[in-house]
Amino acid sequence: MSKFTKFAIIGAGGVGSCIADDLLKANATITILTRDDGKAELQPLKERGATLAKVNYDDETSLQGALVGSEVVMLGYNIDEGAISVADEGDAKISIVTRSDFSHFVAHVLTTASKDSLEGAQLSIETGRVSPKEIAAQLEKKLGTTFRIKVLDYEETKKGYDTNVMAYLQTRIADGRCVPGTEEEVKSTIAKFFPEWDPSPWEEIIA
Repeated sequence: MSKFTKFAIIGAGGVGSCIADDLLKANATITILTRDDGKAELQPLKERGATLAKVNYDDETSLQGALVGSEVVMLGYNIDEGAISVADEGDAKISIVTRSDFSHFVAHVLTTASKDSLEGAQLSIETGRVSPKEIAAQLEKKLGTTFRIKVLDYEETKKGYDTNVMAYLQTRIADGRCVPGTEEEVKSTIAKFFPEWDPSPWEEIIA
């Protein structure tokens, strides 16, 4: 059975570093693209065998050179934490999963599943589906303090959908589009690729 063995990670921040960690544990070959290959937080990954490729993200040639030989490219984003702001009343459900559970699933699938089974596949995973209101309630329960939800005007927020990352996310949350698929698709993905996956309950993830 043919499997993927060579990976490139763009953005080895929170989620990216967790994926890199699990891929290295699975003896995969990984290249981490970074603007600064001297970053202290990347050195432990380098010492374990990861290649750090210094790139200029504005230079297409630089990126192409760093990606040579990689079979799979993963892109991660780091979004600053802050107060919960929603572009509605906060009732729409979103999917939730820890960085470590997510990266463990991804690394397992990429190093054990066949190329054919992953061709065009949509991997739908989550620990659970919760609303911003439920998240706020859980934070209040754990932290013992009031946690306020800031309600934003939906139409005004939507105007920034194509130009502002937070407006994009808040609009998708309000529209109920921050889930990886139907709940049946989630169950099917886990059953097919990693039935032994045992993620943390969402209540334990919050705070």
